[in-house]
Amino acid sequence: MNVDLVLDPQDMTKVEPKFKEILSSFRFTGGNRYADFAQGDKLAGYGLSALIAGGATAAAIKTGLFAKLWKFLVILVAAIASALKKFWKKLKSAFSGERDPKDEFPSSGPDSGTQ
Repeated sequence: MNVDLVLDPQDMTKVEPKFKEILSSFRFTGGNRYADFAQGDKLAGYGLSALIAGGATAAAIKTGLFAKLWKFLVILVAAIASALKKFWKKLKSAFSGERDPKDEFPSSGPDSGTQ
């Protein structure tokens, strides 16, 4: 365990002995120490990044930042959805052998060999 003591530097000499006394008597309760971990114990299903993302979202909602940016977020989600739809359509046509008529070049022109 790590503990940070935050106080006015002038109070350090007065507080430090009591702080060390309290810290020296600290113990985790039985079954809650790292050494008590046993195979099969229940683990959290999320990682640190999920905790950070959840905290950032909660902070954005609490401070009103989410309300200010909601239009931008809606447009961003719509743009991503549109890009995914186009990608899926191209991927699907590539595997099915179908070609999109918009991707075809005109049959007449300088490179077509006809004049």
